Amino acid sequence: MRPIIEKSLRRAMSAQQNGRLQQAEKIYRSILRSDPKNGVANHNLGVLKVGLGKASHALPHFQAALEADRDQYQYWMSYIDALIKSNQINSACELLKQGRKRGLKGDAVDHLERQLSSSAKHDLVPSERAAEVISLYKQGYLQKALAVGIELFEQFPNDPNVPNFLGTIKSSLGEHASAIEYYSKAIELGPQNVQAHNNLGNALNELGRFEEAIIRYRKAIELKSDYADAHYNLGVVLSEVDRLSEAVLCYSKVIELRPDYAQAHNNLAMLNDILGKFDLAIRHYGEAINLNPDHPEVHFNLARTLVKIKKTQKGIQHYLKVITLRPDFVDAYLELAMAFHSHSYQKKALPLYRLVGLLRNANGIEKVYLKHLKLSLAQTDPNQVQTSDKNSFFDKDSGFLRVNIPVSANLPKVLGSLPTLSPEHEKYVAENKSASDIRKGGVKHSRGFSLFSSSDPSIKLFEESFTNTVSKHLRSKIFIEDSFFAIYEGRSAATPHHHLNKWDNEFNLHSVKYAAVYYVEVGDIGADQPGNLSLHEPDILIQPNKGDLIIFPASRMHSAHYNGLKKRIILGINFYTI
Repeated sequence: MRPIIEKSLRRAMSAQQNGRLQQAEKIYRSILRSDPKNGVANHNLGVLKVGLGKASHALPHFQAALEADRDQYQYWMSYIDALIKSNQINSACELLKQGRKRGLKGDAVDHLERQLSSSAKHDLVPSERAAEVISLYKQGYLQKALAVGIELFEQFPNDPNVPNFLGTIKSSLGEHASAIEYYSKAIELGPQNVQAHNNLGNALNELGRFEEAIIRYRKAIELKSDYADAHYNLGVVLSEVDRLSEAVLCYSKVIELRPDYAQAHNNLAMLNDILGKFDLAIRHYGEAINLNPDHPEVHFNLARTLVKIKKTQKGIQHYLKVITLRPDFVDAYLELAMAFHSHSYQKKALPLYRLVGLLRNANGIEKVYLKHLKLSLAQTDPNQVQTSDKNSFFDKDSGFLRVNIPVSANLPKVLGSLPTLSPEHEKYVAENKSASDIRKGGVKHSRGFSLFSSSDPSIKLFEESFTNTVSKHLRSKIFIEDSFFAIYEGRSAATPHHHLNKWDNEFNLHSVKYAAVYYVEVGDIGADQPGNLSLHEPDILIQPNKGDLIIFPASRMHSAHYNGLKKRIILGINFYTI
């Protein structure tokens, strides 16, 4: 201990002994500002607070003192006494139990134990009443359980188990904000209640308050290092915020504590898959399946990994297992169809695509795949389907289609107010060296979310106009894959790129996928040059007007640039014909 702190402590203790409490408190707080973990200062300040009748205010100081030095007998005694005076009987009992394990003994300790035993009889919910409310909860009578729980809380306001259980009921009802209030009360009554800290973390997680949830899970683990559920929940929320390496450590700890925790094996496998550690992923999926052979999600996840690393035949076996276990698992049918298709089992894929279309009312990408598969089969069986020239609506020389959709008055303003996600897109480009759609200069790009997921009336109106216009000109219903926007300013550009993805290439969907660019604001007054859209192979320069929609095959390379002084906004849409 530094000499200056020792001197200050002597001054503070002298002031406290002589009744100069304000002076003593001032000195203690000064010490704690420079040395927050000082056990003596924390303990003596706590004693001072108890003497003033503020036992609850003393608790944080006694806790800090005990954490600083658990071998100090008086720190234990003062902390337990303050908990009793604060009516936190359960927490006092738990702390005394911990102290006994560390060798705490003597007449004073025995006296505290008798005092606690007497208090507990009058402060805790009788076991038969607790069993009643738990039984109602387990049977699904949540409202009845809630009513009984509230009644018990009024009768036994100092039992921390009651608000903890009320929080659990509220969480089950989906009332997470209310649950947080009850869990917080439980922690106030019993700061050592590890279950309440964990439960509070769960409720915060449900509301998307991830950083606060992390704090609570870590507190539960601090209080009980072998609390497997808290480690698991911490792993879940760390995965949610993309702290994957930390999440891996959490799930690994869970498995160390509970090797039979199947879901922890599954989650750890999923993280390893994301991190490209496929052997580890397969190993942990295998462990999860050994522990729970009938878990459809684990078989599904394992199948995905196996297909990803070109072990398609093995992946197919696990997809078949998923369907056996869960006949309503639509995504399993779809991905099984894709696996059959990529493995040249087209005739097996065909009924599966059809089934998925029926299960989803034929709305989605599976309908595109189904149509394409029919066309593929027609190459060997010309009587099966009739084909046509799907690109006949394009100008045969230019290879693109231009139509005009008037721009609504509010659309530019709405788009200008939406957040862009260019940093995320740049990160994607950096991590995927093959990505060619690279933005330069002053362009802000919203790639990363679907524009048409917005509920804004102006965007919904354009979506409807776009769908109707395109369906009419292309003589086909369409399925929109994604939609985004870009704001160009100054010297900005997109380098040549196309809009085919992995699955498009896998299934050769070049003939049914299209890209469209809609010009919301073009031809700015005072601009040296208008904005330009270039279609390559053959090279064609387009200078659209406001409201122009340019449609072309998604496989066609294209680029754009702008040198204007004002902002320009364009929309991009990728879609399939059905």
